[in-house]
Amino acid sequence: MQDQASKERILGALLGEDRVSGQALANAAGISRTAVWKHICGLRDLGFRIEAGAGKGYQLEEVPDSLHPLAVRPGLTTRTLGRVLEYREELESTQQLLRELARDGAPEGSVALADRQVRGRGRRQRGWVSLSGGVAMSVLFTPRLAPDRISQFLLLAGVAVAEAISSRSGVRAGLKWPNDVLLEGKKVGGILAEMSSDAERIDHLILGMGLNLNTPPEEIPPDIRDQATSVLAATGSPISRPGLVQDILGRLEGYYHRLMEEGISPVRQQWLDYTVTLGHRVRAETDNAVYHGTARDIDDSGALLLQDDSGAEHRLVAGDISLRTREQTSDDR
Repeated sequence: MQDQASKERILGALLGEDRVSGQALANAAGISRTAVWKHICGLRDLGFRIEAGAGKGYQLEEVPDSLHPLAVRPGLTTRTLGRVLEYREELESTQQLLRELARDGAPEGSVALADRQVRGRGRRQRGWVSLSGGVAMSVLFTPRLAPDRISQFLLLAGVAVAEAISSRSGVRAGLKWPNDVLLEGKKVGGILAEMSSDAERIDHLILGMGLNLNTPPEEIPPDIRDQATSVLAATGSPISRPGLVQDILGRLEGYYHRLMEEGISPVRQQWLDYTVTLGHRVRAETDNAVYHGTARDIDDSGALLLQDDSGAEHRLVAGDISLRTREQTSDDR
């Protein structure tokens, strides 16, 4: 742990600076210059490209496209989210890992990250295909809110993810109610909210995000290519995975604080700016019924307000939504 902390302090000193002397790095990390060199070698082994020259100090040239804490944490701007970070190259589920950590007393803001999860799960117990070059991430919150406000966190996470992907990819993402992130009409990510609560308040809530980022088009399974994509497949360019994680966590923390201080209105307004659902004809499938109609709005709880073809209004707190084309609308009737 001490070695990792020293490496993080070295990286923190190198970030944003042209060159940093060995002595300055030693002072920042509280270690000797000989130990600095040992840690520089260790960082290079992890994929960090650090240039060194006699009398010129050290310069960080490249951060590896890794979700290792040493690639993610030094660039974080958050005060809480991601400061405790558990990373696995592969695991069954980041949600499961974070549930276990929460039961053991993990603090709010703890994050579980994985390059690949083999038993990822989406809504309604469906599996989530974890593609190569993607991100599986779960974030722990202890909001002490009423349990019926859990859907607000889907809006919160959706906005943070859509803004971060749009900013870093140059292509505007879309949000499909309740929990899908789209690029060019195809799913690039999904969000899951789970909680432990009593009747009056949430004890802890875990937001899970599965994102397809740097998967080449040919590696997307043929049976899902019509519905799913990656940032690389949609834009032709890769995206920095640690940079995106840092961006998402920064935005998520900011919107979380606004939610707690101002209520849902600011987050809801941002969600409305990214929605691809409202104003469109949809097919909505819930546990109890199937509706065909127009998605009109979302209320402050995050529920979808739908007007069916008879003119009746329905408030949906969960369900599967598919956007309907003119031809599909004709088939529905």
